[in-house]
Amino acid sequence: MEEELCSFTEFDIPAAEDWKQQAIEALKGAPFDKKLIFQTDEGIPVQPIYNLDDYLKNELSEQFPGIKTFERGGRPTGYLKNTWHFSQALRIADPAEANERIREQLKGGQNCIHLEIDSSARKWDDPETEHLLPPESYQGLSLFCKEDLAKTLEDVPLDHTPLHLYAGENPVAALGLLAAVLYDKADQPKVHGIVAGDPLSEWIFNGLSLGDPSWQLDIIPALIRWARKHEQAIKTVLIRGDYYQDSGADSALEVAIILGLYTEYFRELMRREVSETDVASTIACSVGVGSNFFMEIAKIRSLRILLQKIQEAFGLSDSQQKAYVHGKVTLWDKTLYDPYVNLLRNTSQAFSAITGGVDSLEIPTYDTVYCSSNAFSERVSRNLHHILEKESRLTYPIDPAAGSWYIESLTESFCKKAWALFQEIESKGGIREALIEGWVQKAVTASREKKDKNIRNRKRPFIGTTLFANRKEKKADFACQHEVSGSIDRYLQHVKNRTHFSLSKGVSESLQKGDPEAMEAIVQFFNEGGTIGALKRLLAPGADSTSIERLKPYRATEGFERIRERTEKWERLHGKAFPLYLINYGTVGQYKARADFSEGFFDVAGFQTERTPGFRSLEEALNGIEGLSAVPKESAALFILCSSDDLYPEIVPPLAKKIKTIFPKSQVILAGKPAPDQGQAYKNSGLDRWIYMGCDLADCFTSIQNEVMPDA
Repeated sequence: MEEELCSFTEFDIPAAEDWKQQAIEALKGAPFDKKLIFQTDEGIPVQPIYNLDDYLKNELSEQFPGIKTFERGGRPTGYLKNTWHFSQALRIADPAEANERIREQLKGGQNCIHLEIDSSARKWDDPETEHLLPPESYQGLSLFCKEDLAKTLEDVPLDHTPLHLYAGENPVAALGLLAAVLYDKADQPKVHGIVAGDPLSEWIFNGLSLGDPSWQLDIIPALIRWARKHEQAIKTVLIRGDYYQDSGADSALEVAIILGLYTEYFRELMRREVSETDVASTIACSVGVGSNFFMEIAKIRSLRILLQKIQEAFGLSDSQQKAYVHGKVTLWDKTLYDPYVNLLRNTSQAFSAITGGVDSLEIPTYDTVYCSSNAFSERVSRNLHHILEKESRLTYPIDPAAGSWYIESLTESFCKKAWALFQEIESKGGIREALIEGWVQKAVTASREKKDKNIRNRKRPFIGTTLFANRKEKKADFACQHEVSGSIDRYLQHVKNRTHFSLSKGVSESLQKGDPEAMEAIVQFFNEGGTIGALKRLLAPGADSTSIERLKPYRATEGFERIRERTEKWERLHGKAFPLYLINYGTVGQYKARADFSEGFFDVAGFQTERTPGFRSLEEALNGIEGLSAVPKESAALFILCSSDDLYPEIVPPLAKKIKTIFPKSQVILAGKPAPDQGQAYKNSGLDRWIYMGCDLADCFTSIQNEVMPDA
């Protein structure tokens, strides 16, 4: 007798409201919205469960890969035919060493050349001028003449390997050097990739040393026309959205700023008689990839949707509406201590970027916080691409995120949030006016303060730094930085006797008129030995004087790292660990939880804790404190009282008073938050403060260090 298979048709499909009612009953009076609905940094509510109804009412649910709105990627076959570009930045000062490393990278499977030039080169300053930075400030290729770039790219297959080079505020010098190098090659390869600048973002982050924003934009058309004339598929504008994320902007604000910059560049270049097709093909967007896995996927998908909407408004046809999106795994959450946790952060963030469908991806090295160039860590980051491509097989599903009711709904909500912020920017008169007015800066600062608050109270913990810190680990070794400094010393010795040359008259005016022939004069200038510093003096009008509030990228854990470094400095000065005692009182069950919490709490600041046995009577505890002979009476120490709330009213006043009498320079701290009517009484007896879940760690540690270790 054949068994009949159950089709489940006899069961009703549960409605979302039925599930919600069951959840409300299970919460037993606790508010549903507060307990089960999560608010993101962007203010987007995340529901506890999504169902088919959420997907069906989504306006974007019927999209296909490779066609508008490009939510599901810019390619119909995803990564099946062509994988993403492994855009691993190279930060080596010496061109010969850089060339050797590039060839190693290509042999190791990297499919893209990403040169990161140093800050002097980005500002068109020669290394031997007064603008020279100290060696420890160099982060990238020291590039200032044709020979440097020629040596860097020697025997490198440019014809089939994309080139990425971010040139700072203006790419004229970098593109001129590249053209001079290409003209010398017999086959004159057709380069494709990015040799670009972002003058408006540089304006707000680093200031404009070459000229005001209008001058910067005036000369971009000449570069676009030169590239088209010579069949070089090079993008000359790279919008650095990652700068804003690394400065504290939430994801929706970052995308809104990218949209504002994209619109501004599109509008200004069209006003300078560049066709909408050429404008679209010359702009790329760099987006930061953070740690909120699903939000980052939604962000990348949303960015493409909204860019397509803008392109359509500028008159581009459906076949022309495709934007290049470069993903840069953020430096914002990378830590100095316990740097190997950065590997896990990088992996998760790279996974979300690829799932979101980026065209190229840069993964920083796990030791990037304290080391600018290291062959081993570079190989590890490069291998992450291979693991995600080959072992995880992320190239096989055309759109891994498709059909996820959560991601689809999050994408729709994200689009609405980012678009509303973009419209607010436009209402100010565009991104340039919003920057001058300070709207962008205020919005980023507000987002940063919100994030920082959650970091300081550990609502947003960082493993290895603000949670589960290993106090035995000391500050990371900086030896590899000295290797880079050595290459800079050799480089500066090499360039001592260079000569500067003059530039043909009228080149600046021709550039500003969009004449591609002006590029030929710049190529000739570099062929004759000219340097980027000389080009700056002859071509650029000078620094922009407009007063504008600056933003500064930072890392989330910098404040905690400074706190820990201060404790380590005290230990080096005194040759011992700072004395910190956990005064345990009662049974193990009464004190252990708070003793464990306190030890983990002070590990964050690098303090070494010593536990007393569990005192069972007040007399025993008072005698035990008196017997702490390891602490000199005249020196400072920390005493943490650990017990239960029931016992605190009995023991805190006498213990605090005793400690203050014997060790007057010490601080007495309570593990746990006292009842409102007890706090002042405890303080009157000598208690200095209390620590608890949710308190501001950074403020607490800073205050303690100022009191007990002023010499550190």
